[in-house]
Amino acid sequence: MRVISKNDLLLDVFLMMYLKRIIIFAVVFNGLFRIVSGNIPDSLENALKRVTSDTAKVMVYNNFARKLMSGQSPDYSRALLYAQQGLTLAAQAQFPEGEVELHRTMGIAGFYMNNYDQAIEHYQQALNLCEKMHDNTGLAQNYYNISLVYREQSKIYYSLDNLLKALSLWKQSGNTDGALSVYKDIISLYQSVEDYQVAIDYAMQALELAQNTGNRQEEASLYDMLARINYSTGNVWAVEEYYDQSLQIYTALDDQLQIARITQNMAANLYSNNSEKAMELLRKSAAIYEKTSPASNSLYTVYNNIAQLYQAEGRDDSAMYYREKALSKSILSGSPQAMANAYCNAGMFYLDKGDMGRAEKDFKKSYDIALQSGLANIQSNALSGLSSVNYRQADYKTAMMYLHKYQNIKDSLTKEEDKKNILRLTMQYEFEKAEKEKNEAIKAQLTQQQQAIRQHQNMVTITSLALIFITVLLAFIFRSHKLNKQANTKLESQHREIGRINNELQEAHHELYRYKDTLEEMVKEQTVKLHQSEIQLRTLSDNLPGGCIYRKHVYPDGKEVVSYISSTAKEWLGLSAETIMADSSRFYRQIIPEDLERKRKIEKESTHAMASYSCEYRLMKGDREVWLLENTMPHADKNQSIVWDGIIVDITARKKFEKELIKAKERAEESDMLRSSFLANMSHEIRTPMNGIVGFLSFIEREDLSTEKRQAYTRIIRSNVQQLLQLIEDIIDISKIDAHQLPLHSIRFNLNTLLDELEIFFQDFIVEKDKKLELFLDRSRFVSPGIIESDPVRVRQVVSNLIGNAVKFTDKGYIRFGYELTDDSSHLYFFVEDTGIGVPEAKQEYIFERFRQACDEKTRAEYGGTGLGLAISKNLVEMMGGQIGVNSKAGTGSTFYFTLPFVPVKADESK
Repeated sequence: MRVISKNDLLLDVFLMMYLKRIIIFAVVFNGLFRIVSGNIPDSLENALKRVTSDTAKVMVYNNFARKLMSGQSPDYSRALLYAQQGLTLAAQAQFPEGEVELHRTMGIAGFYMNNYDQAIEHYQQALNLCEKMHDNTGLAQNYYNISLVYREQSKIYYSLDNLLKALSLWKQSGNTDGALSVYKDIISLYQSVEDYQVAIDYAMQALELAQNTGNRQEEASLYDMLARINYSTGNVWAVEEYYDQSLQIYTALDDQLQIARITQNMAANLYSNNSEKAMELLRKSAAIYEKTSPASNSLYTVYNNIAQLYQAEGRDDSAMYYREKALSKSILSGSPQAMANAYCNAGMFYLDKGDMGRAEKDFKKSYDIALQSGLANIQSNALSGLSSVNYRQADYKTAMMYLHKYQNIKDSLTKEEDKKNILRLTMQYEFEKAEKEKNEAIKAQLTQQQQAIRQHQNMVTITSLALIFITVLLAFIFRSHKLNKQANTKLESQHREIGRINNELQEAHHELYRYKDTLEEMVKEQTVKLHQSEIQLRTLSDNLPGGCIYRKHVYPDGKEVVSYISSTAKEWLGLSAETIMADSSRFYRQIIPEDLERKRKIEKESTHAMASYSCEYRLMKGDREVWLLENTMPHADKNQSIVWDGIIVDITARKKFEKELIKAKERAEESDMLRSSFLANMSHEIRTPMNGIVGFLSFIEREDLSTEKRQAYTRIIRSNVQQLLQLIEDIIDISKIDAHQLPLHSIRFNLNTLLDELEIFFQDFIVEKDKKLELFLDRSRFVSPGIIESDPVRVRQVVSNLIGNAVKFTDKGYIRFGYELTDDSSHLYFFVEDTGIGVPEAKQEYIFERFRQACDEKTRAEYGGTGLGLAISKNLVEMMGGQIGVNSKAGTGSTFYFTLPFVPVKADESK
């Protein structure tokens, strides 16, 4: 390559300065010509005079406000004034379309004046009007404008929410240009938070829309975006393919500026380690820019990159030439940022070469431009350079001064970045908080419903117990009344008999003794009957199912005496009736302290109100805890004591049932959560291979594709298809298992041959996955000749699942598998041993459950999977009469095993 001389360099700089003066002269001349010829913008008053209707005047106000904001020196204050006047007139004229446009204009003004609250307010007003008019296009545009305001404030989640609303409306109305514009903003948002997979998903959707509508320009632009996203993820092959696609379309459209830009990006992103290829592409890009847009900022960037390549190769003369050329192009572009960067880069170059005078001059120029334009980053770089220059010149005081300025700016930039990060995190927290509040509201509603159900159940229980108690009392009262009535009747009869005997005493003295004997006999009979009634009442009390009846007296001095309690107290309370009646405190000492305190409080409140109460509490019955329900009613006795008649029922079984219901509910909620997580994971697992298949099919259709790439893409498509088929087979199997429709076909087959085939298959599979693993089949304890009777398809499926899992979660070491006969020769013991990541002990108990995986979110994202393989294997093994399990320790590997019943089959019997 030719070395550039200093004379050539000076000539080039002179030409650039001359060209700049010509451009300035042309601009000034054009302005003077317009003034002389009277071609100046019409005034607002003249424009208003030329229209008659109020609606037309409204649009005049709006147009003038827009012009004031779009000039070289925008006047946002006057624009707001005109827009407000137009808004007042539009309201008077009942012209809602005009109000929408003026609110949007005022929103734009607020946005550029950094008055974001005002901007949101006007866009919201426009939204309300568009909703009343059912103007979906206007709604979409305002949602889009609101998203821009939120994005400027780094409120990413609010911006995304409004973008999604705008996207939905524009897609419904068929506005593909608006939809594609929103797609690009959504993609950029996900790029900014480094969620590249979601960005790729949206980019693929947008690409499909552009292809369906024939929008080649947008199609090329989206290929370019996909290339840049994949560059961020390190997916180099995809970067190259997408850049090629974009370049082909721009070439067909003959869009030279875009061709130059793509070529420039390819040099930077694809060939950063290949200076020769990068130089070729940069020169091609520079030639296009020089021809089509010599004053472009991009041309400065291209020459700056060429200079860096020459400098890296140690070709200082060529590097200096292109540094100066980049500087001249930045001046020609008129961009303060480009000029400040160019001077700073030039200063760095001359500082490195020891030309302190030139370096200091360039750094000062860079600092001045950056200071005037508010470019803090470039200011800090220039100050750092000035500090280095003065340090090398031994002017340590000046060097320290520049270093202090540099540090102040750096601190300010760091604080600004911290503010943005804090704001972003705050918005994310608010977004998640809103979601959490929704969930909490739902949970609260469920809790209220559960409490209402529980209260209803308690009322039913209490009512039932009260009815039982009342029935017992009524039966006792009725029986007592009946016996008393019978006794009274007999006594009356006796009195009449005694009177008759007295009247006839003298006549039949000898009859007296006979009647006396009869009377005694009758008294004895009644006594026996009363005693029997008392026994019946006590028997009823002592056999009350699940509880006991009691009567307690509470005296004014606080003394408590249990005068009666059923003998069932021993069974339900753990103390005999005699013990409790002798010392009731022994019963209270068995109650759990916190429950006793609550029971005493309820008793006190009930005594004051002389009202019944119901109380649940726990009692220690030996070493066992039981739950009791006590219902009692107080009434005052004539000796100033309070008498409590109550019933105590053992509700331990009911409490246990309630706990089981709660656990069942929690298990159901957990199952629902796991199912939801499984469905989300399944969606991702299906979408991943489908994206690969669709993406590579579009590549493989290209006619200019080389044979090697076509074969490579075909292999990738085949791998994704196999992955998708395996996923579908797992879903079908688990569905058949749930429906009990998965049949087993037991036949005689050679187990040793089946395992030999699996060894060959998985050795090829490991080579294809490019894993440094050793797989071997342990044949040392094989049964000969290995003929068994079972379902070979399902045995193969279970062993394949276990080996496949071992390959997935093992990056280095070995995998050993095989089988042996158990000690009692009744079962075959299969095993798959690996040196992978292992399974934590706490997670081994549910690793065979559906939708459950032992890995965390990070590991699941790395290794993938649905959590169905082991669940299917467990069901299949149990259907074949065996058991499955795992022995593992996190970080040291795992051994998965299962057993199958073994019935020896001779080789000749298997024919």
